[in-house]
Amino acid sequence: MPGKMTLLIAMALAFISSPAFGSIVVNDLSQNVSGGVYTYTLQFDSATNVAAGDGFVIYDFPDFTSFIITGDLSTSQFTESSTALSNTLTRPTSVDSAADIARTINGLPTDNSSINNLTFSYKGTPVPFTGAATATLTINTTDLSGPPSISMFASIDHSGPSSSFPFALAENPISVPNIPAAITPVPESACLAGFCGTLLLMRRRNKAA
Repeated sequence: MPGKMTLLIAMALAFISSPAFGSIVVNDLSQNVSGGVYTYTLQFDSATNVAAGDGFVIYDFPDFTSFIITGDLSTSQFTESSTALSNTLTRPTSVDSAADIARTINGLPTDNSSINNLTFSYKGTPVPFTGAATATLTINTTDLSGPPSISMFASIDHSGPSSSFPFALAENPISVPNIPAAITPVPESACLAGFCGTLLLMRRRNKAA
């Protein structure tokens, strides 16, 4: 038990000491399981500074076929690449590490090498993209089975606080097509007597600062 507590404290410190909470955020909007259509909100906040190669990844998205981005952003501004593990963004290891910590906190499984990750890399124009934007991301799949599963999203951009710490990361659980034997997230009430909620609050304060 002491070893587990030490690990969780180390993860908390990793989050708290990160330069900033990233400016690119993807959240669930709707899931049409029978139609194979999953939609998400794609939000750039006012601090966003997206260079070529920055962007976001949705881990373990089964049977991807196509995507469309509409709103303040467009499909033509992004390149999608599918990989069995990791991602093709700027500093991929940092992105994966942020996602791994969030998975552990939320009781989610590790990156599944049998299901592709979808990386959406920004290519412009303009380069860089700065300022706020709101868009809808629609992803199509041939996986029409079961209820949606919960996986992980993570992003990176150049909205860090200084030239010494130029990168900022964001991550959160997200719905994807059914993954066999997927693990249900741990309820917030079960998160070490409020540890998760405290961590999220501290991260929000870091961003506000």
